[in-house]
Amino acid sequence: MRKSFFILLATIFTITSCDDGDIITVDLEFDKTLALCGNENSANYVIYDIKTDTNESLTLLFPVNDANKLIFNPIDNPHSGSFNIDNNTVKFNYRTYNGDPEEMICQEIPSSTVSIIRDYEAENGTVYYTTTYEDDLGVRTVTVEFTIENLDLDILNSTNEFLGTYTYTFTL
Repeated sequence: MRKSFFILLATIFTITSCDDGDIITVDLEFDKTLALCGNENSANYVIYDIKTDTNESLTLLFPVNDANKLIFNPIDNPHSGSFNIDNNTVKFNYRTYNGDPEEMICQEIPSSTVSIIRDYEAENGTVYYTTTYEDDLGVRTVTVEFTIENLDLDILNSTNEFLGTYTYTFTL
């Protein structure tokens, strides 16, 4: 009888023990082709990558200043450097949406039909970039690769991520 009581007690304890909630982790499986919002006349640059099939985005926001202007208009070839995510002037977010994220990112008046479902902000990390360019017959092609190290984002399986490549072309 005593043995049955302990088995019953253990069963009840197992069934009624508290649930700490779902632990969510993600791998940043994006196409690594980045887009840019903002220019030299903006307050901030926003580098982003989206997935429309699952309505997700990665965004990196950082201020337009003399040092950061060289990322997109380098004098040296290659040009490289870094800056720190501080969750104030430099932010990195992983977001999920109930619709196409393209309708919200870079829009002065975002779509009212698309909402952010989850918004995960990195507390810190270091962004590294390397910019190269190639001139060909009066046309310059600039390529910028972004990597984030020591990324402090709760839901991430890794702390070091190759964010992706941003490429653009203009006439000299």
